[in-house]
Amino acid sequence: MMEFERESDPLDIATTMETRERDACVKAAMNQPAMQATGRCREPGCQAKLPKGQLFCGEECRDYFEKVQRMKRIQGK
Repeated sequence: MMEFERESDPLDIATTMETRERDACVKAAMNQPAMQATGRCREPGCQAKLPKGQLFCGEECRDYFEKVQRMKRIQGK
């Protein structure tokens, strides 16, 4: 018997389920490997040379890279 099955209030059940889902998402995000600096902009279309430790040449490349990654997650890729 699951924990929320013992709770009678639908709001308590929803809160329990939401907490579990959020905790699972946080755990999954923390287990992903960190992006490593390569000396080039991480946005594949740019590849500008960068100083040590920098991931993107600017906000535009960073935002575009994050948008592409978000779309890949939505599409399940």
